[in-house]
Amino acid sequence: METFIRTEVAEEEVNFWAKALKNGQEVRLVGECVLRLDDASKLKALRRKLQKIGRIVSAELVPILVTHYATPKLLQQAIEKGILVVHSYQWDQDF
Repeated sequence: METFIRTEVAEEEVNFWAKALKNGQEVRLVGECVLRLDDASKLKALRRKLQKIGRIVSAELVPILVTHYATPKLLQQAIEKGILVVHSYQWDQDF
């Protein structure tokens, strides 16, 4: 995996952007950072960015959301939508 960078992709600000391998295939990690995952609009904003970026990037996109706190309901919704949620205090752990 390459280093995460903050950049702009498809005219969208992206907090986390990196290449990685998943099952031997190149993927792109695309992520956002929010202090609190307590509003469904934050998940919608990430999905909107993924859709826009997906139009110009051929690699599989792996969504990541880094937060300090997530409500149980939104955490479950994110997991069901295939979004990897990382709590800031977990950042140095293996997933």
